[in-house]
Amino acid sequence: MAALNFSHLLKLSELVPGIFTLVQKSEGTKSAPQILNKIVDVACQISGKHDFESMVATLKEKPELLLEFHREILHLERDTLSAEIEDRRHARDRDAEIIASGQKNKRADVMILLAVLGLVTCLLTLGLYRDCLPGEAIGIISTVSGIFGACLKDAFAFEFGSSRGVRDKNLLSILNHINNKK
Repeated sequence: MAALNFSHLLKLSELVPGIFTLVQKSEGTKSAPQILNKIVDVACQISGKHDFESMVATLKEKPELLLEFHREILHLERDTLSAEIEDRRHARDRDAEIIASGQKNKRADVMILLAVLGLVTCLLTLGLYRDCLPGEAIGIISTVSGIFGACLKDAFAFEFGSSRGVRDKNLLSILNHINNKK
């Protein structure tokens, strides 16, 4: 079967809404192609069809196959969430080792400094030149400042852990729930 395209993704996400979220979370990562291929492989294997339209029709017609497809997508979500949690844990452990060895974490310092500079530059540009800028430029600069703000939010959540800890606990409870349904 050919690779999963956006219209296929929409049709499959009508059957299993978690597919779209799963693909969206993996977008831009190294694992995105593997996740897309895994979704297609699972759908083909469960339906016994290699033509996309036949596969979707079979899944719609046979609730037991659709339920099995749901289960497999939940397992894929569980594996993806586990990998995400493990990745965060390794990153925090690496930072702790750097600090414990008496070194400064220059990478993190530079990252935060650049995000602050980018945000301040965008806000100053908007404040000082808003009358001179066309609406499109204001929209673009506002969007870029939002991205810098999100970078700072993520950096603070990583460093101080309150939001991250709550999110990890929620992810772990979801994983436990999925594992208990096996």
